[in-house]
Order: sequence, then structure tokens, then C-alpha cells
Amino acid sequence: MILGLLLDSGFSQESKIDDINNTHNIFRCKDYYNKYFIASNSSINNTPIGLRVGFLCKTGAYIASRFGSGELYHSDSDLDTTKTTLFSVTAGLIKPVYIHNNFSIHAFVGAGYGQWWSFRWERWTREGYEIEGGLMTSYKRFMLNLSANMLDGYNTYATWDFTVGLGYRF
Repeated sequence: MILGLLLDSGFSQESKIDDINNTHNIFRCKDYYNKYFIASNSSINNTPIGLRVGFLCKTGAYIASRFGSGELYHSDSDLDTTKTTLFSVTAGLIKPVYIHNNFSIHAFVGAGYGQWWSFRWERWTREGYEIEGGLMTSYKRFMLNLSANMLDGYNTYATWDFTVGLGYRF
């Protein structure tokens, strides 16, 4: 208990110092220029049309979506298929890895919800949770985003995909 009180008072003193310097905020953007971005978010295999928007700071954030089309196989007939819409919606956090002059590298990790099994049986799960991680590189105002995505659901197999995006910082 005494150790807890000592640690608590130590953290309290640090937080007062941080309040003066305004460094307690993990999303601090004071020294960041061109912190907002918009980028394409195209998957290699399943959902080729997408968009990613967000901001880059001490800790940044983003929201992304992708869309595509797939086929749904019906159990009663191997030849009977219907078209289905594929989608992905994710959000996540971004941390700087390397920043020097006009060049920067940021790492990001996110999670969301999606349906991008391009060929699935109707008795399989339609959608599931998605996790993603990747890198954003930028030179001046132009960006290149690369990520790996995994979609998993109940009563079906997990599937992987990769996304690529070109963007602009403002």
C-alpha cells in the first residue's frame, strides 16, 4: 500500500510537469505539418475500391473502407451462383517510426468488420472481424501505404489480403 502511494505521488508530479509542457496528450499535433491525409485503399485480391482518411501526429488515427464484388455459391446446385457485395470498414492508430526532413515512415494497426470472401458457400459466415497492420511512407506531401489484412469469421476459414494506397497530405 505504501509503495502504491509513493508511485501514485510520483506519477502525479510527472503529470503536472507534462500539463505545463502539454505533452500529456497522446494525440498532440503541435509540431506536425501536413498532418491530415486522404489516400486510396485498394486490396490486391478482393476489394479493389477504397479510401483511407486520417491524421498523423504523436499518435494519429485513421478510418478506412473498401468495396468489391464476389460470388455466392448455393448448396443445392454447384452451378447456381449469385453476385454479392464485398466490403471492409476499419479504424486504427498510427505511430511515427522515422521522420527526417521531408521523408517519414509511420506504422499503423487497426481492426474492423468486413465481408471479403470472394467465393463462399451460402452456409458459410457472411462477414467477420478484420485486423490490419502496415506502413505509411511519405515524401513531402505524397504518401504510399502498404498493409496486410486478415479477415476471420465463424464457420469459415480465415483469409488474408494486402492493400496498397497512394495518398496526399494536407
